[in-house]
Amino acid sequence: MSPLPFMAAQKIRDFHFGSAPPSHKLLHCGNSPTEARANGCVYSLVDVRWVPGQCYDKKMDDEFNSLPWHYFADKNGTREITQELAKQGDTEFWVTMEYHITHCEFTMRQLRRRYLEAARRSPQEVVASNTYMTEEEHFEHCVEYMNPRKIIEADLIVTFSKMDFGTCQVPL
Repeated sequence: MSPLPFMAAQKIRDFHFGSAPPSHKLLHCGNSPTEARANGCVYSLVDVRWVPGQCYDKKMDDEFNSLPWHYFADKNGTREITQELAKQGDTEFWVTMEYHITHCEFTMRQLRRRYLEAARRSPQEVVASNTYMTEEEHFEHCVEYMNPRKIIEADLIVTFSKMDFGTCQVPL
């Protein structure tokens, strides 16, 4: 068995839990869309938050945005807003359960890509990482939502996407 998976897991663990000497810095988007833009952040509909530019996954965001999503100004779904307006990152909105579950699937795919990227690098190198992807609470929440035994009404408007501002760990 190749040592690469172990080395990648070790790098990710050290990176996020501080076992290794600091080899990264934390980028912040601030607390408002104006600050986020000034800090070089990009609003991501797949991440449902402002993300520092170095951790923005344009390819994944574009793929997610190509799906036929609907965004609503209200929980009853009576006032739809455009994807263009939602993508600007200045408006909070409601989305369906299907959107929420697909967001979780894409998050898992992003995490896997970061893991594979880390596995290809030397142990001293650090991979830029969107920190919310590895937050235990978010990870467990997504695992629960993706449970195939759970009966879910895909079109039910259940998730309020509040204004959120991410962080990103990048190499020094």
